[in-house]
Amino acid sequence: MNIRLGHPSDADDAYMFYALAAGKIDTGDYQFELVSQSVQTLNDWATRGELEITGLSVHAYAYARNRYHLARCGASFGQQCGPKIIAREPSALAELSHSPLAVPGNTTSAYLALCLFKPGLRTMLLPFDKIIPAVQMAVVRCALVVHEELSALEQAGLCCLVDLAQWWATRNDSLPLRLGC
Repeated sequence: MNIRLGHPSDADDAYMFYALAAGKIDTGDYQFELVSQSVQTLNDWATRGELEITGLSVHAYAYARNRYHLARCGASFGQQCGPKIIAREPSALAELSHSPLAVPGNTTSAYLALCLFKPGLRTMLLPFDKIIPAVQMAVVRCALVVHEELSALEQAGLCCLVDLAQWWATRNDSLPLRLGC
């Protein structure tokens, strides 16, 4: 039996699937096809039940709960480090309400945290790999980056205005921000 297993396309999730991808475990009659996609794509697919097993955002699970059950393992949390609001210069924080903020998806947990941080912000959807270039080229003043882009942030010369996991922890007795499942 072939089972399609969706996982985010970032390096820090690769360890979760290594044993399966490298043939280190006996899967019996089951054959797994690993499907690597952006978090937003996996979230969209999950709401339609397109994969047999998938990783998805905790936020998106609310829309896919009738199609999937949560596993007892395999979750991600932002423990004092998580989704970030970024810009070219630190002064942009005061400008958040004045121009659209680029986001990689509206069912990501990062997006939900952004909405809790500052309700009513205008947003603009961009693929996760287009967000940092959009900020660098001043197409948008600020953006929300999720784990796929965090490693490129410093190299791009951009600054973090707010780490939403840190913001969350200060308001919730140091609890980590739940991100993926």
